[in-house]
Amino acid sequence: MSPKQPDSPSGAVNVQVQRGVGAGRDVVNSTIHVGLDANETGRLVRDAVHPILHLTRFEARTARAAENNSDASLLSAYRTDVVPLLGRDAILDDLKRWTASKRDISIRVLTGGAGRGKTRLALELARELGEHGWLAGFATDDALDRFRKQSRVAEWTWKTPTLVVIDYAAGRANQLHDWIGELVDRMSDKPLRLLLLERQANPEIGWLSTVLGSGADDRSRAARALLDPIEPIELPAIDDLVMRRAIFARLVARSKDSPIPFSGDDPEFDRRLRDEKWAGDPLFLMMAGLVAAETGAHNALALNRTDLTTMIAQRELDRIGRIAASRGVDATDQEHPGFATRHMAVLATLAQGLALADLRQLAQRELDLLGSTAGLNNVIDALRNALPRGGSAAVAPILPDIIGEAAILIWLGERGALSELGIEPLTCVRRVADTARSRVSQTLVRIAQDFAAAGRDEPVRWLKSLWRATDMDLDALIEITDELPLQTVALRELAADLALQVVNQLRGRFAELTGADADGRREGILAKSLLRLGTRLSDLGRREEALAAGQEAVDIIRRLAHSRPDEFLSDLARSLNNLGGLLSYLGRHEEALAASREAVDIYRRLAHSRPDAFLSGLAMSLSNAGIVLSNLRRHEEALAASQESVDIRRHLALSGPDTFLPDLALSLSNVGVDLSNLGRREAALAASREAVEIRRGLAQTHPDTFLPALAMSLNNLACDLSSLGKREEALAAGQESIEIRRRLAQSHPDAFLPDLALSLNNLSLRLSNLGRREEALAASQESVDIRRRLAQSRPDSFLPNLASSLNNLGNRLSNFGRHEEALAASQEAIDIYRSLAQGRPDAFLPELAKSISAHSDVLATLDRHEEAARAAADALRMLLPYVQRSLETYRGLARAIVADVKRYSDAAGLAHDATLLEQAAQLLPPDED
Repeated sequence: MSPKQPDSPSGAVNVQVQRGVGAGRDVVNSTIHVGLDANETGRLVRDAVHPILHLTRFEARTARAAENNSDASLLSAYRTDVVPLLGRDAILDDLKRWTASKRDISIRVLTGGAGRGKTRLALELARELGEHGWLAGFATDDALDRFRKQSRVAEWTWKTPTLVVIDYAAGRANQLHDWIGELVDRMSDKPLRLLLLERQANPEIGWLSTVLGSGADDRSRAARALLDPIEPIELPAIDDLVMRRAIFARLVARSKDSPIPFSGDDPEFDRRLRDEKWAGDPLFLMMAGLVAAETGAHNALALNRTDLTTMIAQRELDRIGRIAASRGVDATDQEHPGFATRHMAVLATLAQGLALADLRQLAQRELDLLGSTAGLNNVIDALRNALPRGGSAAVAPILPDIIGEAAILIWLGERGALSELGIEPLTCVRRVADTARSRVSQTLVRIAQDFAAAGRDEPVRWLKSLWRATDMDLDALIEITDELPLQTVALRELAADLALQVVNQLRGRFAELTGADADGRREGILAKSLLRLGTRLSDLGRREEALAAGQEAVDIIRRLAHSRPDEFLSDLARSLNNLGGLLSYLGRHEEALAASREAVDIYRRLAHSRPDAFLSGLAMSLSNAGIVLSNLRRHEEALAASQESVDIRRHLALSGPDTFLPDLALSLSNVGVDLSNLGRREAALAASREAVEIRRGLAQTHPDTFLPALAMSLNNLACDLSSLGKREEALAAGQESIEIRRRLAQSHPDAFLPDLALSLNNLSLRLSNLGRREEALAASQESVDIRRRLAQSRPDSFLPNLASSLNNLGNRLSNFGRHEEALAASQEAIDIYRSLAQGRPDAFLPELAKSISAHSDVLATLDRHEEAARAAADALRMLLPYVQRSLETYRGLARAIVADVKRYSDAAGLAHDATLLEQAAQLLPPDED
């Protein structure tokens, strides 16, 4: 069976809302005054004492954009005149229920990748609530800056139901932390709702952790209590084909008279609309609709995300160039019309918009470096005409975000416009970073999130150059580290480098502090950064370094928890859980068990007094303890821990299914493994089936999140079915697991190829049991090929897996009588394990013994019995010290090798090694030798 995975505010407020008066007309800003009475004529009275929060529903931006039918404008989230909100009735109704709940203050976090429609959905919610008497809108960056800088901001309050939407919340984490810290002690008879939008969020790490705090002190617990629900909600893709077709058709119809095929008229069109992964994201459907108007519907749907985005971005750059050329900027350059303005548009996008002073300074420098004869004022005039303006920015970035990101890659990336002219793009990135380092870093992280899977590693290299060549602000560095995606090896390596840089900077700061200055909060920040570093190193297979970081974090938090238990005990439990996992991976199972059990004990005490806050943590620690106990072959204890985890999570899922069903499925998977290890096959199968059922339902609404987990459960289900002799069902489950993992690996190979190799390895066993030996051999060979490629780039992580697949390949080859090839495969596995065991003997000597034993079997099939006997004896001699340490773990293997020693010695006419066999007999029960 595949290994178990731990799955793993008093005072009045003025709220200003921008209101539009119709497309093409000037926009009037009317101040809504709350908390003080207007005079009889309705004149609004300004109160200069109390802080003002300005909200907008972007009517001004919508009105201006309606005059501009460029591709980028049509795709804007604020263009409600282009496509109505389709396919979002359920989530919009849920948001309305949240705003109408009886809680006075409530926070919700809504996540989703680029193009999923978060901003558009929040805008629709704000506009609908505004029609029903709410003060509802977006707090832009400028508005939030002005609000937080006002005097007496801590006294801010509201006298009308209010919804505040914060888009790109990660960039406002510190401000939100302070603001929410002020709100936790407020009460009001009017509701306040904060809706935070971001691509990804995790309450335990990253920007959301910064907003909420550590989760241990009273302030952080109070902040987390404002969340509804506790976990971020991922905005799902649009699955309804009718809605997908309607969105696509709206954009086609704007520029082409011919309609798209009706449902059922064109099966291939329907298939593409159903199967293309990006087709569930409204923005990409809209892009495809624009492209389809020129290339045809079939051709548009055949493109991938990167192709679609690049095509629209190039069109936008061309539009900017034409506007610039019409104003005399590089007008005679037939090959590069408007070059200077396009260049500045890209740099403004990289900086997320530029104020006029920064724009002029940067543009003058760039024109000089480019050797451009374009006049500065002409370039800026053309740029301000081509791009929308917003807030304090003289020019805004190219929008939507992902279009702007693609434009950056087109212009600055490999084989981009600058490279073709012999200009080094990195120097441009650095110059913009000198003006807006944090915003540039955020933009590069988003490009990495959206384009790393397409093989575009330029933003990773640019980020490395930025933080190595400059003294990047520590807060910005932490934010980048937390939000960097990990789909590729290059991104994981960068994340580890950045995490190490954060730790080193923190150590440098704390070294300057002494006594009371080195307070617990700062030590806690260092410990959290060490935990992050450990996770990043573990992702790269650098387990020993990860363990060192994890152990240091535990040591720091243990000291803090000793003097301040109410604040740091839960942090200690979390760090012990991590430590246990790292120790277990390194084969130090007894130490891992001690760490895991301590985590369970702490969580049990915390949950006794505060079950709502800590039962979930207790369930997690029990699940992890069960895994460690299983590794020690203490299966009854493992089952007890895993079953308690199931019981807790089943109870929690009754009141919070969206939050706790995924955890329940995980614990059920682990219970299935434990039951199988105890020979309780039918019960194991029932647990595995329930896990699959839960995850299949979750994957239907959130495929990006839960398809990997479904594949894992299907893999385990196949093992349980096989153990009951239900081989055809087992094969079907295993093949479905492979189909899912193969699709996932196509878009994110670094993340999912390891899982695909595992499923292929297991499939070869299923096929072999059914006598389908050729297919079994092919699956085994593909598993070896994948793991060999992975091991070339990350040997620490994948050499052990390669050795395991090589052993399996040897068995498949032997089944075909290809014994020499089988011998070569098993010898390669031995060589790998022998090399690994030199550095980590406790982790790999037992595996080496197992491989030598398998090698002896192949030797025997070649009638090389003397060599087989010696190899079996070597394997037994190597294994006995581990039998002595953990009889339950190794007695089955030891018993089999003892039999091999005797059998192969007899076949070779050799005397038995009496001393060796006597040592084995003393360690093994009498009936097992």
